[in-house]
Amino acid sequence: ENVITNSATALMGMLPKGLILLTTLSLIGAVIKLGSKKTLVQDLYAIETLSQASVLCLDKTGTLTLGVMKVIDVEVQDPRFHDYIKAYSQYTSDNNATAHALQEYVNDTSATHLEPLDEVSFSSSRKWAGINFKNDSAIIIGAPEVLSPETKLPIHIETQRQEGARIIMAAESLEHVDKNSTFTHLIPLAYIAIEDPIRDDAYDAIRFFRENDVTAKVISGDNVETVAAIAKKAGIENYECVVDASKLKTDDELEHAILNSNVIGRANPTQKLKFVRILQMHKEVVAMTGDGINDVLALKNADCSIAMGEGSDAALHISQIVVMDGLLSTLVDVVKEGRMVINNITRSASMYYLHTILSIAISMIAIWMNVPFPFIPFQITITNMFIDGWPSFMLLWQPSYDRPKETILNHVLRHSFPNAFSIIVLWLVLNLFSAQLRLSVEDVSTMMFYLNAGVSLHMIYRIYKPLNLYRTLVLIIDLIGFPIATFIFWKWLDLSFLAPYQIKLTIILMVLSIPLTLLTHKFMVAFIEKKKLKSN
Repeated sequence: ENVITNSATALMGMLPKGLILLTTLSLIGAVIKLGSKKTLVQDLYAIETLSQASVLCLDKTGTLTLGVMKVIDVEVQDPRFHDYIKAYSQYTSDNNATAHALQEYVNDTSATHLEPLDEVSFSSSRKWAGINFKNDSAIIIGAPEVLSPETKLPIHIETQRQEGARIIMAAESLEHVDKNSTFTHLIPLAYIAIEDPIRDDAYDAIRFFRENDVTAKVISGDNVETVAAIAKKAGIENYECVVDASKLKTDDELEHAILNSNVIGRANPTQKLKFVRILQMHKEVVAMTGDGINDVLALKNADCSIAMGEGSDAALHISQIVVMDGLLSTLVDVVKEGRMVINNITRSASMYYLHTILSIAISMIAIWMNVPFPFIPFQITITNMFIDGWPSFMLLWQPSYDRPKETILNHVLRHSFPNAFSIIVLWLVLNLFSAQLRLSVEDVSTMMFYLNAGVSLHMIYRIYKPLNLYRTLVLIIDLIGFPIATFIFWKWLDLSFLAPYQIKLTIILMVLSIPLTLLTHKFMVAFIEKKKLKSN
């Protein structure tokens, strides 16, 4: 009977029974809560990854801005512009924000004398689109610095660019164009300024990330001056150090750019992918936002991929998290929720693993020393209620928005292991000197019940630091609840009454466990730091 009881007790202690349930319920609860805030979590564990992100790569259009474009100014260079732009708006198959803005500007469905021959759809790598007509001409719509690098913009159009507007050039080509065309003799038709308003919540969201250990980097395919202007309005750090990705030719130049600048313009999809990989090579946890087909490569390779708003089907399917309302404030809520869940699970894990470490070690030593396991199942149950259950459950309601700075294993080594080691040492002392201390097996078991509870509660105190009113109340309830539960369930706990000298000895050992625990804690911290240095 004793063998069965000891085996059952040891196995009960070895299993962190509530941790899996607590983790699952916490993550499910986070998904449900985020769902109410119009966020779709397609990968449950993305919540954890996002909580640990150190770099957030943002697209400009549709993320920092609303993605709703409107033509605000047109500088006509050739009166034929109106015919060409009318034809373009009617015949283009592009389904992007720029095309929609031009169609809204034209707003004319009457017939045009220009008949389309074929089309070159917009490409984020080329930065232009075009339509060939049967009269041996073509209209090209694209970035001025790509179509005609030597062109100088009109003053008021340049001013619009510096204030954050997207500038596109409409030009006529007298040659047939295809996707491989290079332009030397384009006839400018007009310069068009398109406004994409910055989101109202962008500045506050970027400030939250900056203040909470996340570096925000804007990587966009737009003109560098436009991107810098939007970055300035959004509060991106060092926005003035903008980099033109079209001038970066080598991997070393790409690495220097992404590591030393927070604003990058004229980046193509391949460069975005390389930027993500470079950051990962430098031990950064990268979260990437995007909504277009040009973001898919980078989204797929980021540690956490986030689609904003009504993005392309490819971006929505590949992303782990979809912020359906497209608000940056919602993304902040996702990060906060993830951090709270992961921080609380990390702290709770140490509470559960204390008795796992303790039970495994004592079981092995007890077999070697040929002594009984010091606890019975009901004692383990009562102790777990006040060491694992109550404190870890109450942590779920405690906000904690700091970025997780260590793994669960390191947290366990810093908190669980020192207290478990102290309990093991106390148990060894009582067993090795039981004859000299005139202690029976029942006395050792009873004293270990109290010592285990006391040292374990000391661990809860260390995990709960720094204390606030809420955590202090939880600890007080824990300290009062344990002796009350012991009194109520005394008959089932199979404890014996201790003599006065045994009570004094228990108190002395409990006090001595504190410096032993703190000393072991310092040793484990040094061990963890040494391990980090080796890994770096």
